[in-house]
Amino acid sequence: MSREATEMIVGAVTVEASDTKTFRLNWPAGYDVNLKTGQFITCYWPDEPGYKRAYSLSSCALDRGFYEFTVRRDGKMGTRLVDWIKPDQRLMVLPPAGKFLPVYEANTHLICIAGGSGVTPFRAFVREATRRGLETRITILYSVRTAKDVIFNEEF
Repeated sequence: MSREATEMIVGAVTVEASDTKTFRLNWPAGYDVNLKTGQFITCYWPDEPGYKRAYSLSSCALDRGFYEFTVRRDGKMGTRLVDWIKPDQRLMVLPPAGKFLPVYEANTHLICIAGGSGVTPFRAFVREATRRGLETRITILYSVRTAKDVIFNEEF
């Protein structure tokens, strides 16, 4: 697949915690990609192509028609996303990449360790395993500063 960027429209913005939001980027018509759960996308603003940032996908390979990624307010890109982006705005997106992929096998126990926004790829792992009805057992050991900082609390 080409590593060319595709312009995507923000379809939804969900507040996860006071400084964390999940962004849904809708795929344009005709866009289809060989996505693997656990991969990341690289995003940049159309007006600032020189500044790119990679984000783990919090959506899984079974989620078609959109990407979801979750960002904590931190740094130039994270602050601009969390504080300013709204539905119908546009981001440029490079295709998924990366090899942080779950191994789903019967009679195995996948143990995931995360802190803060580092939990985002594990949401994708659990989402895929649950939807596929897999027998793989998944435990997420997750640490945050306070209970109000938990991301995906309701979904987990």
